[in-house]
Amino acid sequence: MNLLCIDPGTTHSGVVIFDGKSVSDVGTEVENGWLLNAIGLMDADHMAIEMVACYGMPVGKETFETCVWIGRFIEKFRGDHTKVFRKDVKLNLCNSMRAKDANIRQAAYEAMERIPSPKTAICLAQGLQDPVESVRMSAARAIDKNLSKPLVAGLKNIVRDGSDTAKTTVAALIDTEASNIFNFLVQEESFQALAKDHIVKKASPATRKNFLKHMSGIGQKELVNAVKKEVVDNGSAEEKPTKIIVVDDSKMMLRLYQNKLSALGFTPVTFHMPEEAIPAILQEKPDLVITDLNMPNISGLELTREIRRKYTRQDLPILMITTQSDFVEEKTGDIDVNDAILKKSGINKVLHKPFTDEAFRSSVHEFIPK
Repeated sequence: MNLLCIDPGTTHSGVVIFDGKSVSDVGTEVENGWLLNAIGLMDADHMAIEMVACYGMPVGKETFETCVWIGRFIEKFRGDHTKVFRKDVKLNLCNSMRAKDANIRQAAYEAMERIPSPKTAICLAQGLQDPVESVRMSAARAIDKNLSKPLVAGLKNIVRDGSDTAKTTVAALIDTEASNIFNFLVQEESFQALAKDHIVKKASPATRKNFLKHMSGIGQKELVNAVKKEVVDNGSAEEKPTKIIVVDDSKMMLRLYQNKLSALGFTPVTFHMPEEAIPAILQEKPDLVITDLNMPNISGLELTREIRRKYTRQDLPILMITTQSDFVEEKTGDIDVNDAILKKSGINKVLHKPFTDEAFRSSVHEFIPK
């Protein structure tokens, strides 16, 4: 049996024919009008065509036009057909719609932030529901750069639900200071309630300050006053006289650490560039340094070597947070990094991404007792 397989697009489609043993490539950019005329002449007994799924979100012109072409192809083909959903294929092959490595998911959303595209709405909305906080924050930052009517509509539906997903979604948007989307969500009562709860109970002082400043700027005086009153009524937790320095080239990760350390009662000093952190650390010894491994110009290993010129492991603990598969560029070539190498270099403890709140908390308290 010959199987005609089509990956449909708005103007062009990908087409192959599978005979049970080998694949004949008709073309990856076949013009839809040509394909419609040729489809009835092709030597195929069955057609498999990818179907579009919108997951309940509004669709744009391109998606609608693709659906129209799918209907035309099905109508023109003389044999039976099967609609294939990418979700079903991935679930069958991977038992999940989500990439299994959270670091890969995070990198994908960071790429979407750098390269905005109107075609990423559904994917970005799904990113806000990821179980890993850093992935949700990366998706939130990407959303702020990819705003579209479908995305706004989808986010409003998520927020109106008031579920745990709505809470983590609003938290991710606030913690990453995704200010563009606030302009569209702030009129939603559910957003105001969830935002107020997060700002008062969980957000760091710096995040709270920036959020309230933005709300004031768009005329939300009532919300700002309500938050300020509740913060005063609750009283702010007494901050520990402890200095923690965090170094990471990802501003999103710095916000994540800032929020987590604030929840533990600390006010960290953050550095986006290791070369700026080194003189500050050498001039006044902090109680703990938290650093990433792979950073431009100066890696976490090089940062550690500079610190160890003055402070021993006992004088100043260093907590390195990295992925399982990290390597760093050295003058002698790339070095594949493992825990043993890191600890020999002067690192006190290694915490792998993605990490849980409990793992982060216990790692910090290992060096700074409660």
